[in-house]
Amino acid sequence: MATASLHRNPLVLRPDTKGRVGLDSLLRRAREYLGGVPIAGLAAEVSSDGTITLRPRVEVAAETAHVLRLSDKDAAAFSDALAHPPKPNAALRKAAQRWNKTVDSQ
Repeated sequence: MATASLHRNPLVLRPDTKGRVGLDSLLRRAREYLGGVPIAGLAAEVSSDGTITLRPRVEVAAETAHVLRLSDKDAAAFSDALAHPPKPNAALRKAAQRWNKTVDSQ
């Protein structure tokens, strides 16, 4: 099976006042949102304001996967972004430093 990541309509988590996040209820909500499709994992993004966005990753059979057809303009923009990715911004550099500290401390 191929793994597909849902990039539209992400489920957004906001911690409560004590910083807690209820992942069980989120995963249940995500399964309902996806029509009962099993969730293979989550891709997380943390914005500068501390909002955590989780995008469910689902397993789909290759024969049921959808093909995304891009216009010539969009295909060129996609290819250009792959060939010439933007330089890392301050938030990405800071995250990389935190990651390196985490890995080095283990």
